[in-house]
Amino acid sequence: MNKRKVTTSKEILHNLDYEAISVTLDSNKIGKKVVPAGTILAGKDKSIFEDRKQKVETVTNEEVSTKEYVDGILLTDVDLTNGDAVGSCVYRGTINADKLADSSVAENYDDLEEVLPHIVFIKGGK
Repeated sequence: MNKRKVTTSKEILHNLDYEAISVTLDSNKIGKKVVPAGTILAGKDKSIFEDRKQKVETVTNEEVSTKEYVDGILLTDVDLTNGDAVGSCVYRGTINADKLADSSVAENYDDLEEVLPHIVFIKGGK
């Protein structure tokens, strides 16, 4: 008998009013792994809003303040084990800060609020 493990992506949204854009995650830059929901994303060479053909890469909390642009936050988990994959990048809405992939961002998201002015971060939302 085959056994399956079924998992679901964590819910990063605080409420359902949000706007997102489809993006292609670059498995060569990120690695062959599952990228968790709540990961901060930016275009490789420039913003995805300037060039829709751009693939995106992940951004760490330390890079947020030094990065020229940050495009948004990954809405659901994306599996890159078989190469590049498409995900949804939230650029406007209300996000539960405690559910961000990088837990250090949840502690201090001031820099992230500055580069993503259309996203409101709620601390302590369940």
